[in-house]
Amino acid sequence: MRLPGFSTAVTLTARRAYEWLDQHLPADVAAVALPVCHRGVEALEHVKDGFAPGRYVGPNGLVGLPGKNGQTIDRSWDTATAGYLRLDRNSAHSFMNHSPEDKAVLLSHTGQLPRGLANIALLWLIRLLAEPQQLAAKMPTV
Repeated sequence: MRLPGFSTAVTLTARRAYEWLDQHLPADVAAVALPVCHRGVEALEHVKDGFAPGRYVGPNGLVGLPGKNGQTIDRSWDTATAGYLRLDRNSAHSFMNHSPEDKAVLLSHTGQLPRGLANIALLWLIRLLAEPQQLAAKMPTV
């Protein structure tokens, strides 16, 4: 399937996928599915609002994150949001093996996620259903 991986799915790519669905879904399906997908995309775009003003928060993303060998790293809002959501998703495991950069991203966010964010999964499911031939092309023959 040629849908994006996790990090790409939780960036502005979601907005483009929503716009594609808006153009290609039949009107009756769009009337039901698109409002839910829209809430997911809107929530995703507001995740960046949870980064609290502080040491690493700049106007265009996170800046000066601790990197390897004392170097600093900057992350755009898209990259910072995707990184934070991955850390949040994986938080049930452990933070022991995360880099100082990942820990700084995690600590820069309030932890409050916008309502409707889970709807982003429905967006990608509907995108898959809108082009099932993509999935069929990847199925092994028996």
